[in-house]
Amino acid sequence: YTYRSMLFCANHGSNDVSSFNFDNKAPSLQLFSTTNAPSGGAYPASIGVDVESQLAFVANTQTIGVFDFSYADGVLTQIGSSVSAQGTGVMAIAVDSEHDVVFTASSADNTVSSFIYNPDTGETAYAYTIGSGGTFPRRIALDETNRLLFVVNRDSPNIGVFKYQTDGALEAVAGSPFAVSGTQPTSVAVDPDSSRRIVFVALSGSAEVESLAYSTAGALTSKKRVSSDGTRPYDLAVDSAGQLMFVINQDSRTMSSFVYDSEGTMTLAGSVGTGGATPYAVALDAAAGHAFVANEGASSIGLFTYDSAGALSAVGLTVSSNGTNPRGLVFVP
Repeated sequence: YTYRSMLFCANHGSNDVSSFNFDNKAPSLQLFSTTNAPSGGAYPASIGVDVESQLAFVANTQTIGVFDFSYADGVLTQIGSSVSAQGTGVMAIAVDSEHDVVFTASSADNTVSSFIYNPDTGETAYAYTIGSGGTFPRRIALDETNRLLFVVNRDSPNIGVFKYQTDGALEAVAGSPFAVSGTQPTSVAVDPDSSRRIVFVALSGSAEVESLAYSTAGALTSKKRVSSDGTRPYDLAVDSAGQLMFVINQDSRTMSSFVYDSEGTMTLAGSVGTGGATPYAVALDAAAGHAFVANEGASSIGLFTYDSAGALSAVGLTVSSNGTNPRGLVFVP
């Protein structure tokens, strides 16, 4: 069969996951099926994948749904029963496919939990829980090479940094948590390139993006801070190869792009409307220069292109998420 590029969308309001076939030549998004896969729990908020093992992990408010997926037809099939998330109000999930570990952040409990999975069978087992280092942890980012986990705590406001082992054990690094320079950090993204090692944080309350350098041990140092070019920046994505960072601004319904250098200096490159209300999540097809935005308020997904300079263009294509209130997106190349 033909290997397809796909986009998975976690619909928070309808408790399901929709899957789309992505044609990067047209470009276009087409539903594989009008029947979505149940998410394996209530209020899914985030989704991650192990591309090689063809596994998807969906973070519901108290459970993790584990699925295998098909490159032939995009079908998601749940593997066994859902796994307890070991917390409530789960907001984020991240997958280290190199070490077969999954992490979640639980906003109601202010914790981060880890789970070990079998890449051949998808069997997933609880491993460890630790305090997030603050209040209302909202997003997680990983540096798989150095086995570092970064979690933004919105209400503290700070970043918890943890070293993790291959068995899922977590330990706060020296100095963690680290303060941010603005207010209400809502998202975090990492450029793990060894010549840069930069963390980007969306500061929703102060309408800014901050860059922080980090050592291989995980210590953070604030570098630069710029306006997000909109109001209420909510999610981030990084194209490491292109040294481009993208942020969606929820209240202004825009997505802005920035070029950055090895010092974390960010320069605005472009801006475009997201095509719908309450943009919540962004995902990238970095190899071909495409960006996807989940518009929670419109229950839609917007498709955009960008060039090597970061200039953004709306394709003019906004499709239904085939569910309500989409909150999680992941691209499968």
